[in-house]
Parts: sequence; C-alpha cells; structure tokens
Amino acid sequence: MNSPAGQQSSKVKVDADKRRHPRRKAQLPVALLDGAQRTDTKLRAHTEDLGLGGLFVRSEFLLEVGEEVALSFELPGGTKVSARGRVIHVQVAKERAGMGIAFTQLADNQRTALTEFLAK
Repeated sequence: MNSPAGQQSSKVKVDADKRRHPRRKAQLPVALLDGAQRTDTKLRAHTEDLGLGGLFVRSEFLLEVGEEVALSFELPGGTKVSARGRVIHVQVAKERAGMGIAFTQLADNQRTALTEFLAK
C-alpha cells in the first residue's frame, strides 16, 4: 500500500467498452488487505460499482497497479464475498480517487450470488 490520493501513482485508464463483464453501480462497504501480507492493516472503503470481473473501490489511499489484494464485502441479502484480486488501474483525481480491482479468485457459490445480485 503506497500513496494517498493526490500524490504521484501509476495510472492506467480502462475503457468501459472493453470490459468482459458489465458493471452495476453499488456502494457497499469493502475491506482490502495487502495480498502479499506485508501488513495486516485492513483498508476500509466502499465500492462504486461491481461486476463478475471485479469492482471499483473509492479510496484516497491507493495501491499500486499490479498489487494483489484480499478483499471482502457483503451483498444486499447477506451473502459475504471473500475474494482475491489484482489492482488493474488507479484513479488519482481527488473527486474520484480509487482503484479498479479484477477478481483473480472467487468461489463458485459467491460468483453465483454476485450473478444473482447483478441481475436484479
């Protein structure tokens, strides 16, 4: 975990039209943990949107592109999702600081629950 928003950081723009999975707007509390386990400090933030491929997390504290994370959040209805992901882009603008994270590991039952949530 490296830089607060507003400081220099890696930035890669992801074109929404190039996504393999559509996204749905959703503001859900999410906890992120450094996947390399260099620290045991959880970053608490909120999702802005999510899809089967990943999510965008609003946060002023940003990880670097390529970093692995463990993440957890709860879907409306009570299904807890615990997954692993990789930071694929970072947005440093203060008005929309955050990170796009692609899922790299998601259990089948959680993928099913996420699919059902996205279909509503």
